[in-house]
Amino acid sequence: STLGELRYQGNSVMLSGLGTRVLNYFIEHPNKLINYDELMENVWDRIVTENAVFQVIQHIRQSYKEIKPDGEVIKTIRSKGFQLNQSIIPTEQSQHKKTSKMNKWWTILPLILVISVALIYWQKYTQEPTKESNRLIIFSNDDTDKPEQFSSATAMLLNRILKFSNNSDVVNLDRYSTVEEKHQTAQKLWQLNPDLNLVTTNLIQQDNQFVLTVEMIKGQTGTLKQVFSSDRLSDVLIQTAEWVNLENTQEPLSGVLKSSLPPNVYLIESYMRGLAEAQQGNHSKAIDYFNIVLNERSDFHLARLELAKSFSTKGDFDESKAELETLKSFKLNQNMTLEVEVELASLELRRGEHKKGLLLYNNLVKKYPLEPKYYLIYMNKAIADSLVGNYDQALQELIKLDEVMDPNIYPSHAAVTKVNIGRIYKNQQQASLSEPYFIDSIQLFGQLNDLQRQGIAYGLLGHYYLVNGQHDLAIKAYDQELQIAKVQDNQRSIITAYDSLVELKIAQGLFDEALIINQLESDGATEIGAPYLQMRATQWAAVISLELGQLDKAKIHIDQMSGLIKELGNSAVLLNGVRIMQLRLALKSEQFLEAQRLIQLLDEMDNKALAQSYYTPLKTEYLAQTAGADEAIAYLLRQKNILNEQDGGSDLSKIDILLAEQHLSSAPDISIDLLNNIAVNDNNAYPYHWILAQAYNQVGRTAEALLELNKAKLKYNQRWTLEMQQLMTTMIDQT
Repeated sequence: STLGELRYQGNSVMLSGLGTRVLNYFIEHPNKLINYDELMENVWDRIVTENAVFQVIQHIRQSYKEIKPDGEVIKTIRSKGFQLNQSIIPTEQSQHKKTSKMNKWWTILPLILVISVALIYWQKYTQEPTKESNRLIIFSNDDTDKPEQFSSATAMLLNRILKFSNNSDVVNLDRYSTVEEKHQTAQKLWQLNPDLNLVTTNLIQQDNQFVLTVEMIKGQTGTLKQVFSSDRLSDVLIQTAEWVNLENTQEPLSGVLKSSLPPNVYLIESYMRGLAEAQQGNHSKAIDYFNIVLNERSDFHLARLELAKSFSTKGDFDESKAELETLKSFKLNQNMTLEVEVELASLELRRGEHKKGLLLYNNLVKKYPLEPKYYLIYMNKAIADSLVGNYDQALQELIKLDEVMDPNIYPSHAAVTKVNIGRIYKNQQQASLSEPYFIDSIQLFGQLNDLQRQGIAYGLLGHYYLVNGQHDLAIKAYDQELQIAKVQDNQRSIITAYDSLVELKIAQGLFDEALIINQLESDGATEIGAPYLQMRATQWAAVISLELGQLDKAKIHIDQMSGLIKELGNSAVLLNGVRIMQLRLALKSEQFLEAQRLIQLLDEMDNKALAQSYYTPLKTEYLAQTAGADEAIAYLLRQKNILNEQDGGSDLSKIDILLAEQHLSSAPDISIDLLNNIAVNDNNAYPYHWILAQAYNQVGRTAEALLELNKAKLKYNQRWTLEMQQLMTTMIDQT
């Protein structure tokens, strides 16, 4: 490394000025552990956010990876700070360091020997518990294809029992549909972490006896096997759970958990049927089974918790909360109490009460430390922060979480964390930082053989490319999402992929293609009974109708959308979405009183990201039509100031395009200046070229206006209007 430049084997890359200063500070202190505060004081000389510091360090890391993909220039020391990789030193300093090290070696050797003996003694008496007590458990039911009752639900129930004891993590492979997929996933996980324990189960019923065979493959140390049998299913399950837990953690099961399982075989069977139905998405049937159990045994806590989750998934939030509050009234062990508290906080997020959910998560993070065992608390806390618009806070929390989640030990946690970091970077329009996190998560999900979540990550990557105007890359990412869904034969994922493609086609102005795909989405969502996806398809149908000027059709679709949102529990976010659609319709229909009513409602909404993305252009249009261009310009300048304070990224260019449009009638020169300072891309080409063409035409620069119109005609597709064609014809006649 030299000042401002990173070099490796003939390749080099230049750093930004701030990146150079940060790297030089590390080079000047090559052996020192450096934290955020020290960097602020010595490089910035002022207080900045930890996120700002981390972004510069990421810039240095990404720059180095361009010349050495497997290299590491600055290491993260968890919960402490950062340190320079010892192999990264300035070329002009390296020779001097070699000489000085040799001269010092003999003088410090005796001290090194003394320190080494002290360290051995210290480690012997203060080392952390070995991995033996913290290994992950992977459950795999190895006979799910057999017709015996309950076999497919055994691993699920054992998963739940052990989850509430002291196992550090439990990964259930029952969501993989075939035995082959489960075995493939286990092998991939073992490659990442050889210390994993794999548990396989097989439950059958013979001569009124339940016989459960369980094997534990203990990492690379050998295989243990046990067979448990009883005429009571609960006894078999408890015996199995006790044996597995003792082998994995060297601790007994919680007495509260053991006493919560009813001895009645019929009730256990009903509970397991409920688990199986819930796993398949049949939550109404699952609720029936859980209620049967609880009517007979009200203190069966595991059943009540699953009942609450099924109610929540269905959108019956009040019923879910009532069951969770009932659970809190019982004496529960610490792990189950935590699960109930997490579920209550998550419930508030699902019902749109984001501030309430955030308050509950804030209380939880005060009680539990940042470590893998409490991953879900910290992940959901960050999501809650993002939902109320605290993006910087959410990003800092996720980045700290990413540092804790070693992808070799917790690959699933690491992948989900990276997806959400990428999502927030994308929402903040920090595109260059978003992409690598999505790509890393895709690779991790691939290692896990987790196709479903890999497909979701491809969808997010595609949307990043879409909003960044890279439509060709978006198509590739969405195609991967669709192909994965088809390989899985997962109808819900296929419909979600269609949803992504519809949005892309609308962005490209290809409304005929969008309509065809949207019909597939609508039919599929209706067939599988997915009201949220039905609502999305109806929303896209309304958008297309509005774009094509079919206002009567648009109103029908928006009314249908409102009805579906009621079925989904009137979520605040979804209600704001339908108000946005109603506002667009009101403006196109010139119903300005209705538009005013909707604007008053939308001005009060919490979701600032929604306001920036969709609301600002509509309010601008309303002000321009009712109060004049000056009022619209004043509003846009206020929005621009807010975005400048929030580092609004590409949203600032959207504001400038809107400003340019409002200046057309009175000051077209200002419109031209604003637009010439914006980098045009596929995402903002519409209406960039059209506004610039009008501005050039108004100041008499006809040739340049015609050039912009020709660019518009190439890109706008079905957005090319009669007004645009008329202007083009007039200018051709003039020239």
